[in-house]
Amino acid sequence: MYNLNLTTSHFPAQNDADIRDFTVGGLLREVAAARPEAEALVEVRRDGTEGRRWAYAELLKDAERLALALSTRFAPGERVVVWSPNSPEWVLMEYACALSGVVLVTANPAFQARELAYVLEQSGAVALFLVEEFRGNPMGRIGAEVAASIPAVREVTDMESAAVYTEGSRPPALSDVAPGDAAMIQYTSGTTGFPKGAVLSHRGLVNNARFYASRCGATKATTWVNIMPMFHTSGCGMVTLGCLQAGCRMVLISLFDPDVVLDQLEASGADIILGVPTMVVALLDAQETRPRDLSALKLVSCGGSMVAPELVRRVQTLMGAGFSTLYGQTEHVR
Repeated sequence: MYNLNLTTSHFPAQNDADIRDFTVGGLLREVAAARPEAEALVEVRRDGTEGRRWAYAELLKDAERLALALSTRFAPGERVVVWSPNSPEWVLMEYACALSGVVLVTANPAFQARELAYVLEQSGAVALFLVEEFRGNPMGRIGAEVAASIPAVREVTDMESAAVYTEGSRPPALSDVAPGDAAMIQYTSGTTGFPKGAVLSHRGLVNNARFYASRCGATKATTWVNIMPMFHTSGCGMVTLGCLQAGCRMVLISLFDPDVVLDQLEASGADIILGVPTMVVALLDAQETRPRDLSALKLVSCGGSMVAPELVRRVQTLMGAGFSTLYGQTEHVR
């Protein structure tokens, strides 16, 4: 934390950290070269069981394979919408788009037809990557119907099928991607209640995640349980890319369930977790009902809405962890 004696009503600009002029794909290659055998990603399925695992070298290999497939179907700078709950496929798509220069557009898996159509049309997307169903939402059917009404969309693909690796007519090649190039478009409502597309650069995403992970104390030895939605900047940006910055392990929860999350915190010896207040309250209530050994947990990071003092005290009492409040605007990750 900064040791300051404030005499004015604003927080002065901090100049103690350099901005890295880097891309998301470049960072993945750098970390995979430095820590090829280190565990990078652990899948926790919707039923709470552990699934697949990737070391950093394996993650890079699979991301590059997908990136080459995308490069045969999409030109650098074209936009594709990812409409899916948390999954390793989401992570691979994030890295593959970054490596190929394709711009990833995030979409909430709870969207209905009207909302999905708005994001597809407003972003100028040429493809939709989705799953067939999530929490009763028939996404495969909705996606096919909506895409058929938008001439610019030339592909609808099930993210969990081998079709994502289909080769198109373009020669497979990964183009040069610049740090200032667009990496994502995320739709954020802020205080207006109506979503606006925020264009986020590689440079902005990489550095925002680096600063955040550093403030959280993430190191190579960290295990970070990711419960935040991947369609949000916290899930795919701050945590996913924050773990990449540290070269540490990310445990990705497919469906938020307090008991599943607490079991994973205990089983994996996780030391960091980020959640919005409603999630943290649910975790605390479940921990109070059935306590787990959370002695490894060092930090609960929380924000996105008002954090009550009582919430901080409950985290300290029931989890024995430190507490960090965060707040920011998606539009500022440039």
